Amino acid sequence: MITGGLGSHARSVSSPIWCFSCSYSVQHCLLDVVGAFPRAVLSEKQLDVARWLAIELGAPENLPAVNTVKNHRDSILSVAGSGVDASTSAFGRKYFVSSLASILAHEVANPYVRPHLRFYPEDAPREFSEGRHGDRWLHEVDANLCAPMARAPDGQDYFVNEPALANLGLDGDPATTTLEVPLSAFFLSLPKLAVVHAEYGLPPPDHISGESPLPSGRRCQDTLPIEPVAITLPNPWRLKANGRRVLAVPIWLYCDDTSGNTSKKWNQHDSFLFILAGLLQAYSLLPYNIHFLSTSNKASPLEMLEHIVSEIQKILQDGLIAWDCVFREEVMLVAWVLAAMGDNPMQSEFASHIGLRGRHFCRICMICGKDRSKNQPVDLPGRDIAYTMAFLQVSNSPQSRAQILTTLRTQHSHVLNMQATQATALATSTGIKDKHLTQFHDHLADIVSATKDHNRLQGQPVSHGVKDAIARAFPEVAFEDMINPILSLDHLDVTRDTPVEVLHVILLGVVKYFWRDTIARLDSRGKATLVARLSSLDLSDLGRSNVQGHPYVQNAGSLTGGDFRLILETAPIVLYDLVAGPAWVAWLAICRAGPLLLQLRIQSCAIYLDHLRTVIDDFVVATALWNPRWFNKPKFHILLHLPDHIQRLAPPAIMSTEGFESYNAVIRTRSVHSNRQAPSKDIAFAMSFTHATRHLVSGGFVQDPTAPNGPPRQAGDGVLALASKDTFSQRIGLKSVQLRGEDPAIVCRRA
Repeated sequence: MITGGLGSHARSVSSPIWCFSCSYSVQHCLLDVVGAFPRAVLSEKQLDVARWLAIELGAPENLPAVNTVKNHRDSILSVAGSGVDASTSAFGRKYFVSSLASILAHEVANPYVRPHLRFYPEDAPREFSEGRHGDRWLHEVDANLCAPMARAPDGQDYFVNEPALANLGLDGDPATTTLEVPLSAFFLSLPKLAVVHAEYGLPPPDHISGESPLPSGRRCQDTLPIEPVAITLPNPWRLKANGRRVLAVPIWLYCDDTSGNTSKKWNQHDSFLFILAGLLQAYSLLPYNIHFLSTSNKASPLEMLEHIVSEIQKILQDGLIAWDCVFREEVMLVAWVLAAMGDNPMQSEFASHIGLRGRHFCRICMICGKDRSKNQPVDLPGRDIAYTMAFLQVSNSPQSRAQILTTLRTQHSHVLNMQATQATALATSTGIKDKHLTQFHDHLADIVSATKDHNRLQGQPVSHGVKDAIARAFPEVAFEDMINPILSLDHLDVTRDTPVEVLHVILLGVVKYFWRDTIARLDSRGKATLVARLSSLDLSDLGRSNVQGHPYVQNAGSLTGGDFRLILETAPIVLYDLVAGPAWVAWLAICRAGPLLLQLRIQSCAIYLDHLRTVIDDFVVATALWNPRWFNKPKFHILLHLPDHIQRLAPPAIMSTEGFESYNAVIRTRSVHSNRQAPSKDIAFAMSFTHATRHLVSGGFVQDPTAPNGPPRQAGDGVLALASKDTFSQRIGLKSVQLRGEDPAIVCRRA
């Protein structure tokens, strides 16, 4: 353990918890952690220059070389790394994935994270601000996932779907249809009830005839019809936990593409990230709490999902045992996906959807766009009006996971029967197209083509042996393994749980369209006026520094989401006499929606949603009066689904992907500093080391490799002292967390 501050040169690291043997010095530690900063990555040459400068400024001559330090990272990664695994997709492409289980276990053992985690949904009618307040976590997800159990003050564990005895004290309203029973009212859990049930005149608790739903207006004491129910007793989680608490840890899963080059051009990488959905709002949006899972410039997102989904399923099946630094005991974690996030093309890929260019352009409902086939007549009377009316409606026939699976199975059957045309027609008519399954179908098409070519050369019938060749292509691959892996998660409905988000639909959608149209219509004098107004704005009340207006006008087509957010906030005061008529009304309508869409906390969800729906209706009407051709843009329809997603999941600001988007710079920097031969591997191990350093410096608990049966422990005092160094804590991402809460050591001691 580092026994003193890091300023003394001769102190040695004697604790294996930092994974250095006693012969290594503090200088090793410092040189090593410099390579862990997420957004300030130094190459080996730059570190060598820094080492030379340190020696010139008086550091010891025996300051370790950079390669010497890096060669000893394996011991650190084995204890506190994110557990990088090599994986090969069904199509033979290799990629590397950080272990979701390792990261989750570290997070509940991290005193800067664990105190701000919540594991239960909450009915909060007065403040809707987090994912645990949404209907999905609160009402829709199976109770065995969303809140498997609760531990009473007397130490008894009460699991869902188990009989238990409670003192209800039914002295209230006799017509009450919902019982809200506090945990303190329970006094016998299933194990104890199984022993003493006879004393209360009750049958054995495992003898359950059925359940009796309580209709509206009926008393709880009334005789009710019994409906059969299948319940496994005891709850399987009780047996798996073996006395441990079982805690739900849902995640926001995100995927996006980013460039692996400094120029942000070419060399596309697809990357998976996630955030713990149970984090309090003040912490969930911090870069410190964004976690890297995988990236690859070879494997597609759905191929990388093969490994990620497999690990989620394993956790759902067996649970994940971890050390909880607040409870100071082992707990069992149950991980599941609250929502799959990304831009619209990525969410379409998640949902096995044909995309925004398809006739059925909405992944959520069955809305049908215009038929662009050449043989369709155009300019029919009332045709555009009918289309506009349909466009502005949310379909009464929403897509569903079951419908997607049925359609994909039919498409696959067509392909196996050499009816590829019918499969393509079905994808067009339903909007359901699975990119993962399509890769298998493309391979089958190649096999069919090669077999037919061979038959022609041999003078045999063209179709001879084709079906046999298809049957031999994937003899051991089940249909379930060919389709989009995320469809195997029963708790996730990819059509409803891929939320509409503000960045890509509003800022990079509607606002971008309107701004580009406005700039295109302004003459040189109008543009000069607009530049002057933007440059003269005092933005201090918005928490921004003042801007130069010229780039906003000159580069209207290549602005960022942050730029369009500023435009949304300021358009009424810079465009008031530059845009007129219906266009100005539409601008005002979207600007009225802005404050609602950017709210972090909603005081009354019902009132808020009614207001938001009204504002959105006003906006689409104003847009239709301006120019119905705007509705050739699918995002104007997708916006209509936003209120439902807010009600089910979280406020729009929580579902925003801007934080994830900013993480692209971290991945891009790691790519630039790799040798480009195996970027997925290089980036994954670099991110694993960043995770390890973050965890150890934050005081996270890990298992001492020299005492595998001993209690978890933290790094030495000198390592922990790095968190108090302003520059270091800022670079590693800790500073923003420290500014929002009390000392984590105090929190853990109190617990």
